[in-house]
Amino acid sequence: MNNQLIVYGDPTPSDLLFMKTETISFNTSSTISSTRSDAQSAPPELDLLLDHICNESTKCMKMTNRQLPPEWNMPEIVRAVIGEDGIEMPSLLTADFSDIMLHKDKSWLCEEILIFIYLINYMY
Repeated sequence: MNNQLIVYGDPTPSDLLFMKTETISFNTSSTISSTRSDAQSAPPELDLLLDHICNESTKCMKMTNRQLPPEWNMPEIVRAVIGEDGIEMPSLLTADFSDIMLHKDKSWLCEEILIFIYLINYMY
């Protein structure tokens, strides 16, 4: 197996070091053609990955001095933003986790969460 690391964007040296030394490992060996069946019997690693994404998203909210509306919690917001199809795809969750670890409050997920929260607050 090729252990080559391909990174897009403009990672800092500390980002690269983090990606090479991070000990969190997720088994995402499913294929796109079988994501429906995988989602129905989602391995515990995906729940752990989703928990990590929610925890990092909470940290990003604190970094931006924003708060969730009281009727929402972070797992609900993350599920709403990523969508059920995204939650069911291990490769997308892994990419989302990597993005949030690299870019923190500038990750696409954090930015989308902020937009979502703005929309929630705007409607009420």
